[in-house]
Amino acid sequence: MSTYQRFIQANEALFKCMESMSTEQYQSLGASAQETVCRMEGEKVASFLQNDSVHFKALVDERIAALKAQQQ
Repeated sequence: MSTYQRFIQANEALFKCMESMSTEQYQSLGASAQETVCRMEGEKVASFLQNDSVHFKALVDERIAALKAQQQ
């Protein structure tokens, strides 16, 4: 699975997590509890952005490497 596909999956997991809680539920939590809502999913998305693995050049390089591997 490509980096871009894993990034999309991480984003989808974050959206699902966020959609699973209503605004009222979120607002009823204390500040410390609010910070933990979807934390793991958010951290996973953030890691892709922090390590710069989803920038255009990295994605193109990954695709070229995959094509070259298929040709061998």
